Amino acid sequence: MKKTAIFLTMALMVLAGSYSVLAQHDNNCKDCHSIHDAKGEKIVAVAPDTKTINPATKKPLAGISALCQGCHKGEGGPEIGIMKSHPVGIVPNPKRAQVPAEWLRDGGLFECSSCHDFHPSNSNYKYLRVDVGASGTDLGKFCAVCHADKRSKGEKKAAPAPAK
Repeated sequence: MKKTAIFLTMALMVLAGSYSVLAQHDNNCKDCHSIHDAKGEKIVAVAPDTKTINPATKKPLAGISALCQGCHKGEGGPEIGIMKSHPVGIVPNPKRAQVPAEWLRDGGLFECSSCHDFHPSNSNYKYLRVDVGASGTDLGKFCAVCHADKRSKGEKKAAPAPAK
């Protein structure tokens, strides 16, 4: 019975077009990297999205965030609207957020990978760098790493996981 339920679940996911989403962040490096057909830096298998305008900078996406959006613009991966997400491609304002230096990229920029460690060894909810519970029930704990105003009274800053 259990095997039948698993098979039916997988079949429904395939029919719904969700299989490619599952394959993107698994333990198979070639789902994201391609030795012979690389389309971006670090032998990535997907072309970075350098056409979408970053609402925070009013310039085309660049760096790791352009790479992330290469899949997450909805063509081969789940759509993550860059217009509705945390600002990326910016130098954080220390009056608003104290971002751990090891989370910043390319000369101190805040990027998608500042919050998300997308490699499959990270089992946290939505690949966040801090464990917030299986379904994100303690998301405030993650936000509080950078935003002191999000901490509960008396709560200490959570130790951030190192960036890769």
